[in-house]
Amino acid sequence: MRYYLRFISIVLITTLVISSCSSDGIKSNIELCDSEASMIKQKDSFPPDLNICTEITSNKHYQEISDPLPTDLNKVLITDISQKQDFEYKIYELLTTSNAAWYFHNENASTSQIQEAANIFEYEIYPTLVSVFGEPWISKIRPNDKLRIIHAPLGRGIGGYFKNTDIYPKQIYPTSNEITAIYIHSDLAVGSDKYLSVLTHELQHAMHWNKDRTEETWFNEGLSEYSVNSLGYNPFNINSFNPEISLIHWSLSNQSKHYFSARLFFTYLTDQYLNSDSLLSGLVAESSDGIQAINDYFSKEGLDKSFEELFSEWSIHNLLNGYDETHSYSNLEGNTFDFAKQNSIGFDEVIERNINQYSSHYVDIALPKEEGNMSIEFDGAPKINTWFSPINSLQNTCLWGNRGDSINSTLTTRVDLSGTQSPKLNFHSAFNIEDSWDYLHVLVSEDNGDTWTALSSPEMTPSPYSMSHLNQGYTGIQGWSDLNVSLDQYKSKTILVRLSYVTDASTTGPGICISDAVIKDINKEDTIQWDNNGFTVINNRVKQDFIVNVILMGNEHKIIPFKLDDNNNGVLSLPIPEYGSWYVVSVSAMNKISSEKAPYSVKVKRSQHR
Repeated sequence: MRYYLRFISIVLITTLVISSCSSDGIKSNIELCDSEASMIKQKDSFPPDLNICTEITSNKHYQEISDPLPTDLNKVLITDISQKQDFEYKIYELLTTSNAAWYFHNENASTSQIQEAANIFEYEIYPTLVSVFGEPWISKIRPNDKLRIIHAPLGRGIGGYFKNTDIYPKQIYPTSNEITAIYIHSDLAVGSDKYLSVLTHELQHAMHWNKDRTEETWFNEGLSEYSVNSLGYNPFNINSFNPEISLIHWSLSNQSKHYFSARLFFTYLTDQYLNSDSLLSGLVAESSDGIQAINDYFSKEGLDKSFEELFSEWSIHNLLNGYDETHSYSNLEGNTFDFAKQNSIGFDEVIERNINQYSSHYVDIALPKEEGNMSIEFDGAPKINTWFSPINSLQNTCLWGNRGDSINSTLTTRVDLSGTQSPKLNFHSAFNIEDSWDYLHVLVSEDNGDTWTALSSPEMTPSPYSMSHLNQGYTGIQGWSDLNVSLDQYKSKTILVRLSYVTDASTTGPGICISDAVIKDINKEDTIQWDNNGFTVINNRVKQDFIVNVILMGNEHKIIPFKLDDNNNGVLSLPIPEYGSWYVVSVSAMNKISSEKAPYSVKVKRSQHR
């Protein structure tokens, strides 16, 4: 789960479930699962979306559970992400407004400051956001239910969070407070600019979740930051933006730079393309997620742009920021730091670098002013390693669980254990997943998938934020190793065995890869044939893509596409620019499988004079 610099707000959505069999004929007893947002996700998304309501309605563990009865709220469990612990705090309701109930751990908090902040919330923040993102989920069967805004100690480095598992009954998520709430650190001065930015940020998460419950981190955080920016809180200077940080793949710590990138990207998107509330609202409601959501929505709206094209345009826009009205940002201060001058080359010089996926590098071409032509040579790696390389399996391949927020990739097989003496599941695996929040669970069903039981092994760790029937799983970082799970308790039975990789809604690592799975017994070993739903076969090297452009800078600017061959090589001949002008090479890397850096080189040569 993400945590970093103090008082940068986060979204905490600890969603860990396992998909089960189809539940079309079963109706949930939980109001939340009968709402529209739980029904609109695409059934054929890849990797599969994690759908809590599908698990609830299809798993007999939960079919007798109903909505909690309304009670007075006087204490809550607070998740301290820095310690990965929950603490119980007493809270006091000090104010009720049209759209929220305001709770404080300190019953002596200043009511005048609270009222002032509440007025800003009700008359500025809430109506501005609701016009784009819609309302947060509020129960229609509980009398006078409202969004709760809870002020309490949240732990080191956390400004605020929204926790969607709070909305489900405790029988499903034991740490649930059974409310729709956003949490704000009580150390923040109520009504301050920082306070209002955190309040806005987390409100967007609560609203967004009610429209799309499985959105990608970079997308969701980008829209929260865009919302803060549109209301003028926590001003952002573009000079803080680093184009060499990945927009899509967020590190598991030190994430502030990613927030800057996401804010800037969605500011660009709204400035250039989605310049009305209805257009932006449509993107938020798009049933697919992340990159695919942008591709799908732009296609529906007749906007002939792919995400890759948008990313390339954005990269050039950032380089040219401030040159004219076309290349500038609304509501943002400062100019983009000149990264090109950090990487400058001249004739017969070469620069060799490694670039993050979904980021941009700029190379400045510094030449003497003379007549003639020049050539720029680009050499990019056609393939790169993944985090799992080298894969030492029988086929030199593995089944990769994919990467994404709120996904649920599964491998399932039917196993006949009749006549076995000491059966166990054995498989080869490596994983780099978010510790304590994302897991690989090993599950068994004795009733053809109606219920699933999570198994344990010495290498597993507790999964306290999972659904209540899941208490163990593999998490964190582990290089290639053999993993074994005993099936002794199922001797003589025919069972379903499932490997289920599930991620929460916030931040993921490179994922998990699995190979050479067998059922072992004394003097016997049977290779498993998996029913695959969400895993992808990969080998040691995967295809790499680059988008390269040359931009004429200075007296005028011109964008010149750099065509690459199938091996990511290319040569572009150009006239040496006149005095007052120069070239910059813009390089962007994109890889749908690997998040490893991609190597490339740029070289400049003289050509024959015209």
